Amino acid sequence: MGVVDRIAGAFITVKKVGWRAMQAVWRLMDLGIPLTTPSTPCGAAHQTRMPCVYVAGAYSADHVDGVFANIRRGLDAGAVVLRSGFSVYLPWLDSLLAMRTEYPAELAKACSMAWLERSDAVLVVPEGAERSQGTQAEISCATRLGIPVFYEPTLEESVEKMREYFFGPLS
Repeated sequence: MGVVDRIAGAFITVKKVGWRAMQAVWRLMDLGIPLTTPSTPCGAAHQTRMPCVYVAGAYSADHVDGVFANIRRGLDAGAVVLRSGFSVYLPWLDSLLAMRTEYPAELAKACSMAWLERSDAVLVVPEGAERSQGTQAEISCATRLGIPVFYEPTLEESVEKMREYFFGPLS
């Protein structure tokens, strides 16, 4: 494939996925984060795939302000994990689904655990995790299944250890 073909392909890609998405991809590439996707029958095969991370942490609280604070922390953590080169599952997004349909807590928990069981790693948002029965159950399940759990005093430390685990030391 010649240079002209590659440039044309890049412009077609930008048009399809959007300029901001491509800027995010180029930023990840600048940081040295490997950008790969799963091998699928529908797309080109790649040597590796993007690791899937289940982000665990406190959700419920005694007051609605606490619930919203936990959701914010979970979404913020998910954004950091995503920007670090991982695919993320955020159980806090269940609240959006619950706004559109009947979604009992037991079903939400079962669906979340199904995603956890398929994840490559679990990252724990440290604030409130030690008091959260749900988070402790997620950590226990992941440990039982041999899924690595990254649970450090700060989110940044957890993400750094997870990046080293999956991508090796950053130079």
